[in-house]
Formats: sequence, C-alpha cells, structure tokens
Amino acid sequence: MARPSSLCSKRTKANDRKEAIKEFKRFSIEPDDTVFLDCEREDEIRTIEEGREYLRAYLKTVKPAIKIEEVKEDPQLRKKVIAHLRTNIKLSPRKIAEVLGIDKSMVEKIKVYRGIREQAKEPSPCLPIN
Repeated sequence: MARPSSLCSKRTKANDRKEAIKEFKRFSIEPDDTVFLDCEREDEIRTIEEGREYLRAYLKTVKPAIKIEEVKEDPQLRKKVIAHLRTNIKLSPRKIAEVLGIDKSMVEKIKVYRGIREQAKEPSPCLPIN
C-alpha cells in the first residue's frame, strides 16, 4: 500500500505533502455544481405535511368529497391509498402512517413490488391478468 504522502502527490498538482494538504483543503471548500444521478429530486415528498398535501390532492381524484379521517374507516380504500402512497412518494412507512393517522403496522402489511399493489389487487398494465 502506498504511503499517504505519495498518494497526495500523485492525485494533486502539488509535489510535497504540505502543498498537497493545502491544495486538498482549497479543493474541499470550493463550491461544487456537480449533479449526481442519485440526488433526491426537489419535488419529492419529504415531510409529513407535504405528505398530507399530496394525500388531499390524491383523494380529490379518487373520491372528491372524502376526508383523510374517512380513509381510516374504509379498509378497501385504506389499502388502495396506502399502496398508492408507498408506490409514489418517498416517505417511510412510519411517516405514511402518521399522515393517515393509523398504526405503522397497517402500512407495513401492504406490500408493494415494482409498482404492483399486491394487497390492493390493482392489475398492472405490464403484466397479464391471471
């Protein structure tokens, strides 16, 4: 294995260790505009309040007059909503449960595989119906 001082001199413009450290510090504090593929999108749902807003908008498309409290009471609708949330937003099961006002275990029971809602029994356009 190479010594750290030799690594520094090979990977920076400086030839001695002190200059390499100085160059590394300067490089480390430079602003960086690099865009990475795995960065989170700015429009992703990250907070419970954003999750509630998303849920309200989604419920208007499913049943315009329904409230979040009513989702808790209807098991089929609850499964459909949980499957949709788990598929389309990046909140954890605990946060989804908090958005809906239900227990986390209820959210975890709804399995979602590659967008196919197992418990909600909604057919996927990609797979043949059995």
